[in-house]
Amino acid sequence: VSNYTSLGSNVTLLNLWIAGSPSTVSIYSVLRVFRLCHRIRYLCIILQHDKRFENSNVNVPSDEPLTNENDLPILSHLTSFELNLDAIFDIWSISYILRCMPILKHFYFHLMPHKSLWPFTNQYLDGNVWKEMFEQYLPCLSKFEFYMVVLKRLPKLDLNFVVESFNYFVNKYSNWDMIIDRWKYDFRVEINFRRTIDDNKNASQNLTYLSCFVHLWNVKKLEFRSSFHADRWKDVQLILQACPNVDSLIINTPLLVLSKLIDNSFLIPIFKQIKMIKSITEDIYFPSAFASKFVQRFPSLCHIELQVFSFDNCSFIIDIFLTELKQISYLKINYDDTYFDDPFSCEYIITKRRQAFPLDIINEQMVNVKNNGEVIEIWLS
Repeated sequence: VSNYTSLGSNVTLLNLWIAGSPSTVSIYSVLRVFRLCHRIRYLCIILQHDKRFENSNVNVPSDEPLTNENDLPILSHLTSFELNLDAIFDIWSISYILRCMPILKHFYFHLMPHKSLWPFTNQYLDGNVWKEMFEQYLPCLSKFEFYMVVLKRLPKLDLNFVVESFNYFVNKYSNWDMIIDRWKYDFRVEINFRRTIDDNKNASQNLTYLSCFVHLWNVKKLEFRSSFHADRWKDVQLILQACPNVDSLIINTPLLVLSKLIDNSFLIPIFKQIKMIKSITEDIYFPSAFASKFVQRFPSLCHIELQVFSFDNCSFIIDIFLTELKQISYLKINYDDTYFDDPFSCEYIITKRRQAFPLDIINEQMVNVKNNGEVIEIWLS
């Protein structure tokens, strides 16, 4: 990008990853990019400090000419901005970025896990600072979401202060909520702030933008990983509906078990044609109580991968899959704890399948089971 003097007027969406040492990746790196983005409307930037670049000999232009606050680049068409930060930036650097976006409507900020003794962490968790920046620089903002993970030992974060500092947003916006989790053993604080307006309209717009770059009719495989939180279920619904030929699905478990999706009458016909599904554990494991509904919604599955809490859950789920899914050929389940012996031998599996599907021919030579104490895999064909 640094070799360009400007991006074409037909470029309205840009995804950019800038990685390097702290001496080369800074707020000024971002401002240089902004000077090229005259017509950009949708922008996603990942900033990453990487030690691998620390000693590399890179010729970096001086930052001095860019320090004039009265000469900041203005993105006069930008309405949606996502910033993923895996670098050491103080929050006032973020304020310089936001000053360049006078008509911004949607802002997503992800602070990625950072284990260093970073002195600027508490600034990001102060709602009063965000309030001041939004009021000064983003008068058109209507939707914003923060997702921040902080890894630190001492000093201990005062979560009461964090909650109270964001009360302004909770009180002002009826659809705004806040989730804070403290993980004791790895000293992690996970914070998710979000405020949404008219999700149906936003989901439809997102689908329209996506269809400009991908011929959705030809899509056979879809992935909804950690960036698709449960509150984006409407995006997932519309994307699935727009991909009539999809047969493979990778999806985070909270989305998979969400009633708004799994019981959605518009999606049930699509679920019935899915051949492969992989459930990604984010905040929750695949629940054993969900297994019966799962096989009802996805009766055509041949390939399944998921993660459960214990082998006890695993045994219950496998029995349901063996007796209810006629086309299943491969099953892989990760589990964390085991309290019971493994009952799954080739003979056990063959017997279960014959009891469930007596008219089917089973190739016994193809049946195999492997269990290493953390993962069990079953091959049926």
